[in-house]
Amino acid sequence: MVSLLYVLESVRRLNIFFLLEPSVQFTVELESEGKLPFLDVLLQRDPDGSISTAVYRKATHVDRYLDFMSHHPLAHKPMVAKILHVRAEAICSGVTAKDQETRHIRQALINNGYPRGVLQHYATPAPTRPADNHSRGPVVTSHMCVVCLKQCGES
Repeated sequence: MVSLLYVLESVRRLNIFFLLEPSVQFTVELESEGKLPFLDVLLQRDPDGSISTAVYRKATHVDRYLDFMSHHPLAHKPMVAKILHVRAEAICSGVTAKDQETRHIRQALINNGYPRGVLQHYATPAPTRPADNHSRGPVVTSHMCVVCLKQCGES
């Protein structure tokens, strides 16, 4: 297992490397209680050793989305509900996580003035289209990028 001191020293070296561009900074997230947040994904180590995923929100997240009563174009408002559900489908690996995220989305959108009809319409997954013979190549369903710098800067 890599020591915390080694990880922090590696991040310090990377930050020195990017002094030319101050907007680029590296941070370290450590696994805590079998969980590791990465962007908007929470990686969870299951008892069997597998990894499950769920949507991650920082502690400061307040569930403010485009208010349905705002003066934005009407076409934008249902897309908020749609994209939140698409994100849940793409990120959550288990049925329990998807159900929990769907309930969270529903309550957050109700708090932002969304009518129940919009919530019900976008909460149900769209039917999948049958495959056609004019395939555009392989379909990629998910991506995960993990950067691991082993012995960075050692001689």
